[in-house]
Amino acid sequence: MMRRENLTFVGPPLLALRKEVEDLPQRLARETTESSVRLHVADLNDRIVTARNAPSDGPQIKVDTVDVEGVVRAWRARAR
Repeated sequence: MMRRENLTFVGPPLLALRKEVEDLPQRLARETTESSVRLHVADLNDRIVTARNAPSDGPQIKVDTVDVEGVVRAWRARAR
């Protein structure tokens, strides 16, 4: 059913966002400009803040926002 509906994750939104943070270096390796890296991280941080502020029925899952400048420095180092 997940394949048919094109779903990739079913579960608490913060858990999916935690996974996205973990996969961030691999995801950003495909980006070609610093501005696209910044936009992606800003979008991720916005979704993290929104999910943290939403009511939750399950256990609290801690997901910190991502340090944009740190991510950009790491992206630059890998892009060289």
